[in-house]
This record gives sequence, C-alpha cells and structure tokens, in this order.
Amino acid sequence: SNDLVVSASCFFSSSLARSSPAQAALSITVLNASALAAIRRSNMCSTFCVPRPSGHACPVRSRGGGQHFFCTPCIRARNLVEGSLAERREHLAVALDADLERRGGTALLRDLELREAEYGPDSPRLGGTTNSLGSVYLRTGRYVEAETLFVRAVELAEAAGGPLHPDVVNPLNNLALSHERQGRRLDAVVALRRAKTILERTAGADHPNVGVVQQNIGGILRLAGKLAEARVELDASRKLIEAKLGPDHPALGGVYTFSGDVALDQGDLVRARADYQHADDLRSKVLGADHPDRAMALLGLARVDIAEGKLGAAVAPLELTLKLWKDVTPDPQDLGEVKWNLARALWVADEARARGLISEARGHFVEAGINSVALLKQVDVWLAGHPAEGE
Repeated sequence: SNDLVVSASCFFSSSLARSSPAQAALSITVLNASALAAIRRSNMCSTFCVPRPSGHACPVRSRGGGQHFFCTPCIRARNLVEGSLAERREHLAVALDADLERRGGTALLRDLELREAEYGPDSPRLGGTTNSLGSVYLRTGRYVEAETLFVRAVELAEAAGGPLHPDVVNPLNNLALSHERQGRRLDAVVALRRAKTILERTAGADHPNVGVVQQNIGGILRLAGKLAEARVELDASRKLIEAKLGPDHPALGGVYTFSGDVALDQGDLVRARADYQHADDLRSKVLGADHPDRAMALLGLARVDIAEGKLGAAVAPLELTLKLWKDVTPDPQDLGEVKWNLARALWVADEARARGLISEARGHFVEAGINSVALLKQVDVWLAGHPAEGE
C-alpha cells in the first residue's frame, strides 16, 4: 500500500489539490466553498493543524506575502478568507481532485509559463508552481515529468536560499516519491534523509514534520524489503508525532498503515490487523467515514482477511475503498491493488466480475510502469493458473 505524504506548496499536505483558471473569475465566497469541499476530500492542511496560543491555525506560510492558508476546521471556526485569488488558486491546485485534477495541471502549466515570461526561468518565484505541477503529475502517474519538475524546484529553492533552506524540503520530499514510483527506492531514501536533516536543523529535531519524513522513509524501506530498518523509522515517527500532536491525530494514520504493511510482510497478521484498524479508526474519527484517506488502511485490512483465508470478509472493505475513491483520482498502482485484491476475494463467488476486475487491475499496473512490475507478474501468474473455460 502507498500512504506516502506528498508535499505541495505547503509541506503539510498529503493529497493533491487541483484547480482551474476559470475559478479566478468566481467570487471569494465561492472559492472558499470550493476550498472547503476540496479539503474535506483530502487531508491537506487538516493533517497538521496544531493548537497555538493565538488559535487553531495551520503553521503554513504561503509564498505570497507571508499569509497563512487555513484548513477546514480553522475556516469553519473563524470564517476566514485568506490570500489573493492567485494565491488561493495555487493552494487549490494541490487540493482538488477528480476531473479537476487534469484541469488543475493545465492551469498550473499556464501559470508557470506566465511566471517564466514575467520573471525569467531562474526566478525563485517559479518554485511553488513548479512543485505543485510536479505534484499533479506525480498523482496522475506521469512520474518522469514529475521528477523533472521536482529537480527544477529543488534547484530554484537552493539558488534562492541555499542547500539547507527549508524551502528545499517540499520539492526534495516529492522528488523522493517520484524516485520511489520509478522503482529507485534507495535514491528516494537518500533524498528523504537529506530532507529530514534540513528539517531537523531549521525546525528542530522534534518538529512533527520530521516524523512525517521518517514515515516516508519507513514506507519506502519497507517497499525495498528492508523490514527491520523500516520498523525502526516507523516507531520513531510514531513516537515523535504522538508527542507533538497527540495519540489521536490523523497524521498517525499513515504511520500505522505502514506499520501494518511491515507486520503483514513479516507474517504477523495479528499486529497487521491491529495497526490497520487503528489507522482506519483515527482517520474515520477525525476526517469522516466517507474520507478517501481511509482507503489504504481498508486495503490493508482486506489483505489480512485474504491472508487468513477469509475471502468473503475482504469484499466489504475493498468495495468501500472503490466507493471512497469514486470522486478522486488515486494513484494507478493503488487502484490496481484494490481491484486485484477484490478480484481474488470475489473469485469463488463471482468469477465473471473477478476476471473483469483483474483485467482492469492489469491495465492500472501497466500504467503505473516499472514500480508495478512485480504486481503485474502476480496477475499474469494467477491468470495462467486460472484459465477461463474453454482456454
């Protein structure tokens, strides 16, 4: 499963926002409503809202004038309208989803072209939009293009503030995820460890974002088969985030999901189920029962059911995952994994539908590219061992 945290123009986002230039013509009120609707479907800023003496505010400073972009609870509680239309559109470009996703990429590409024409190709003003466009491409499976944009965003941030400037962290984190999606997991870990070092020096070793980067490191180490090292990183991440944000914070959902993945790989089905269930409980409680960020924990629970031979029990969480993803655009590999596992769960009860799901899953794995080669092989081996009638 993939619950890696993607950084947008603010570091505190884990799903991607999308937007369209047409929204600039709408009123602030409508844009604010759009932001609320979008953030309800992602854990963008709500993941990292922390109480402060001045109120419940996301510690996120936009690149435009030092203003803050507040998450859904903050906007609801304080009726906030923050930032210019352009700044709001850039933030929305990393929080909207579904059919707005591709339009968001087009909008950001146009914004980038306009900024290049106005400020020049090496201006640090291009950094946020470059990183945001890369995030859109990463989300939609355009990994090589995303990597190119993240490399550029890192270079722009370094040129503006030096190699240890905090603005380097966001694109560096995303560069690591683009490496991971292309199967270059050790390269990804190197980039993440650098991001972690920068955060420790600039924000402090006990900042919750350090824990988030450790979560990503642990998740990628697990994918690389380094389970013991992954466990060390994930345990450290959990302790740090719990200490700073509390034991019930939804930011812990990803940590527990990855912890479940490690336990499942190690054959510890009891711990895997407990970790996946805790991840789902955290996100359901805070983000809502219909939130798409429940998906990877639900997939994990279904994988445990399948491993225990409880095929019927695996169907419900997988069907729910597809329902939660109805209005978003999940990563093709993640979507393929859900359909592949649902097909296995349905095989005895509904072979015809299962074959259709396997065909769809195979298409998603092909779209995902090199990182899904092993999964694609699993599907092909399965089909070879379960020929259709008459074959």
